[in-house]
Amino acid sequence: MKPLAIWVAIVAVVFGAYALVTSSLRETSQVFVVVDSSFDMGPVWRGVQRELDRIDDATAASSPSLRPAADRVG
Repeated sequence: MKPLAIWVAIVAVVFGAYALVTSSLRETSQVFVVVDSSFDMGPVWRGVQRELDRIDDATAASSPSLRPAADRVG
C-alpha cells in the first residue's frame, strides 16, 4: 500500500506542478484528453468530440487571436 501512496503523491505533484507552470506562463489554449483503454469508448466518443468542439468554439469566440488565420475576418 505504501508504494501506491508514494506513486500517487508523485503523480499528483508532477501534474500539479505542470498545471501551475502552464497556467502561469501562458494562456491555456489546449485540452488534454485521457482515455482509459480498459473501457469501451466507442459509444461515448461522439459526445467527447462534440464537447471538444464546443470548448474550441467557445475559446475562439472569446479570444479572436486564438482562431486559425483562415477563420479570421479583416
